[in-house]
Amino acid sequence: MLGRLGYREVERGTGWMSFGDGTFYITLVQIEERFAARGFHRKGIGVNHLAFPAPSVNAVDDFHAWLMARGVPVLYGSPLDMGHPDQPNYAVFFEDPDRLKLEYVHRPG
Repeated sequence: MLGRLGYREVERGTGWMSFGDGTFYITLVQIEERFAARGFHRKGIGVNHLAFPAPSVNAVDDFHAWLMARGVPVLYGSPLDMGHPDQPNYAVFFEDPDRLKLEYVHRPG
């Protein structure tokens, strides 16, 4: 999925991978079995969600179509135009398999 958003694999090791675009990177780590039972919920302590910048409204719509074609449910009936005239904000929200909320958002300017 990160490749679809324009990020490339930067580095990899046993149980982890990093993706980036030259100015930013994110590392994803496979959870150890001993921590798996704890589960994840975005309203608990820790990360609520990750947002990735989109270059345009069309990119958000294209990514939404890509998610739908793969049967990935989107959240909140998105994509949504949630901004206001001074700060436009157009985004699609979805969850990864562990229920971490992800956002692909276009905020011009």
